[in-house]
Amino acid sequence: MGIAVLRGGELRFWGVTGFRQRNLDDLLQALERRLTRLITIYRPAVLAVENPTLKRLKSSPWLEAVMARISVVAVGSGLRISLCDPVGVRERLCGSAQATRREMAERIIRLYPHLARYHACSSQWQEFYWMPMFAAVAVGLSCTHK
Repeated sequence: MGIAVLRGGELRFWGVTGFRQRNLDDLLQALERRLTRLITIYRPAVLAVENPTLKRLKSSPWLEAVMARISVVAVGSGLRISLCDPVGVRERLCGSAQATRREMAERIIRLYPHLARYHACSSQWQEFYWMPMFAAVAVGLSCTHK
């Protein structure tokens, strides 16, 4: 899961977090702890989340429960939730709904050059690993420019 914290256009935190829990309840608890910690540290006003496509919801049996838990944590923390359509995010950021994730990452690097090292990876696996972080930054930027 990619995570980014923006405040006034400044990228304050970025990263990828993984969950290794083998059952849904443990995963949801770990997710809640991680989100609550980030909310406590950074005190955001809005939680921007990429709205999963129907295809992704059908292919991932736990994704609906994950989305529900994210909403519960946000509402419980007094945050407004902004669901961002992935196509709309690419369109706002790159000017084209057909932009690729790679093009989106390159656009983000122009705004935040220090992220270039996460894109210039030595292996496809590393590039695949960091792509959710670029997507999270894109969602955050898209939310602030609605």
